[in-house]
Order: sequence, then structure tokens, then C-alpha cells
Amino acid sequence: MKNIKYFIQLLTLFMTLVLFTFCTGQDTPDIPSETNVAVIGSNDTIHQVGKNIYTIFEDSQKNLWFGLSDQGVAKLNKADSNNITLEYFSTKDGLCGNTVANIAEDNKGRMWFGTHSDMCILNPLESSNEKFIAFPKDDEGIPVLGYGWKSVKTDAKGEIWINTHHGIFQYKNASFNLFKVPINNIDTPSFCNTPGLISMDFIDKNGNMWFGTDGYGVYKYDGTSFTQYTKKEGLLSNNVMSITEDKAGNIWFACIEPSFDSRKSGVPGVSKLNIQKNTFTSFKDKKGLYNNNVHTIYADNSGNVWIGATGTGLYKFDGENFTLFDEPAGIDLTSNFHVSGLQSILEDSKGQLWLGYSGGLFKFEGSEIVNVTQDGPW
Repeated sequence: MKNIKYFIQLLTLFMTLVLFTFCTGQDTPDIPSETNVAVIGSNDTIHQVGKNIYTIFEDSQKNLWFGLSDQGVAKLNKADSNNITLEYFSTKDGLCGNTVANIAEDNKGRMWFGTHSDMCILNPLESSNEKFIAFPKDDEGIPVLGYGWKSVKTDAKGEIWINTHHGIFQYKNASFNLFKVPINNIDTPSFCNTPGLISMDFIDKNGNMWFGTDGYGVYKYDGTSFTQYTKKEGLLSNNVMSITEDKAGNIWFACIEPSFDSRKSGVPGVSKLNIQKNTFTSFKDKKGLYNNNVHTIYADNSGNVWIGATGTGLYKFDGENFTLFDEPAGIDLTSNFHVSGLQSILEDSKGQLWLGYSGGLFKFEGSEIVNVTQDGPW
């Protein structure tokens, strides 16, 4: 009798363990690891993709590029899910500067890199060996477009535009052509970084080119004439950092103001321009979108507008409502880098939203902002 009782107890325990294991397995499915990521050329010991993700770009081959502060550029190739590579390039590899401000691809498949030092080209279609090509310098060693920051953009034809401290240049027929934007005087000019600095920042769906300035508002060029918008017309600040367009055709501006009171002339935040009515809207009731520096604003392929409100979080505007997502742990709002918080946004060809912060790379998953390290999750 005792043996039968003992057998029943063992059988009960066994069935309980089996049931527990089955239920636990249902609640916590296996999560695939990405130990197959090969990291090449990085000396980062904390395994973040970068300290500051200044810009994010997807090329025509579906590679992702991350422009970094003081760490060069990183290229993610995940065409083969069993052989993902994250490769870093710096001045040691021929890159023209270790702080990469912007990345573009022209109509010939060449990659352009604008850095805080100069600019250079990479033609990945010519050879499997990554080789950066620098532009010639004069007899005194001065770069063709001068020293300092360079930002590269492409227009609808895939032609390259270069923003510099010395003006805007269009690269056409193997030469750099100065593109002049008439700067009109305003009553109380201000500046954050470089007085009067102007850059070609955005091309809307109608082909209008938009130029942001440091101190003189924003300019629209329709191919024939320029229209200037400043505080006088309703813009929050005359210092414009980023421009985008929503699905209704409204133009959005991310504005900043200097930290020095003597140079301030407006209010930092977000302004929206209704082109049809020629009226501006600001968002005083939304935390972080008024009287707060906003550096990054971006519209995804569905026309939703994403806004990085420094110190507040990530906003999504769907055309009707704003939704605020908390900023992730690990970002650095005290960085010496001139942009703290969200620096860059990109929606890739698969619909994944990537976020470059001070502190590392993140992606938007469902309703969460997830940190992506060198090991993933990619």
C-alpha cells in the first residue's frame, strides 16, 4: 500500500512539473539572439553603435549608415541574416572627418559624406574594397569648399547639394556651383551657431526647396523666386534646425534659440505653416513643443510627423492628435555635443523607424523606444 501511495505522489509531482514547463514555455517564447553580428573596426568598449548618432541613412542597396560624433561612420549590412556586419570607418580608413554630419547618395550610386572637416565620396559599386575619395585641395592645403562643416543633400534628380559655412553649392558636371540665396535684413537678427548660416534642408512634394538659416528665418524657392518667412510672419524663431512636410501638405519647422540672452529674439519650439492659408500654428499646450529647443522633426512614409522634444520625449502627430512616448533610458541630455536628445530619425524601406540619440541608437517598436547596441536587436 505504501509503495502504491509513493508511486502516486511521484506521478503527481512529475505531471505538475510537465504542466509547469509547458505553461512557462507558452508565456515566454524563445527570443532569437543575434550573436552572428560581426563588428568590424570598432574600438567602443560599451557596445553602443555610437556615442552620438548624428545622422541615419539607407542606401539603394538597403544598407544602413550611421554618422557618428568623433567615431566616423558605421555601415550595417544585413542582406544575409546569417552574416550581419556592422563595419566602422574613420580617418584611418580615408574618411574625411570623424564627425559625420550628413550622408547622401547621388544618381550614380556614389555615397557622399559631409563631416565637420570636409567631404568625400565612396563608390561601393566600383569595387568591393571600401575606398574614400577626397576632393583636391589648393596649394596651401585648403579644401575646395573651405574649412569647416559640410552637409550634403540630394534633390529630386539625385543631384548633390552641399551646405557649408561659405555658402550653398550644387555639384553638377563635375564642378561646384555657388547657389545664392538672397538674405534679407531683419530688425532683430539672432544666431545660435554661425550668424547667417544657410542650408538647403528640404524639398516638398511640389518641388519647392526650403532653406533654413541661423538668424534669418526660412526661405522657400519655387524654381523662380524666393519667399522669406520670419517671426514677423508667425515663425516662432528665426533659427531653424529642421524642416518636414505632413500628409496634408503643411510644412513643419523645428526652431531653436541660443543659450545667451543677448542673442535671443524669439521662442524655441515647433511651428507649422499652412501653405494654403499662409498662416503659422504653434503648440503652447504641448509640453516640450513650445519654449524648448527642438532639433529634429521628420515625416514618415505615411505622413505622420515625429518630433524630438528635448527633455520631454518623442511625439507622433498623425494628422489629428499628438501622442507622447517617453524618452528611453540611457540618453545623454548633458552632452557637450551641441544637440542633446534626439538628433536623427529615419524610416527604412521595411517601415522600421530608427532614432539616433545622444547616448546611442534606438528603434521604435510598437509603443516603446528600444536601445540597439552593436549586438542588436537588429
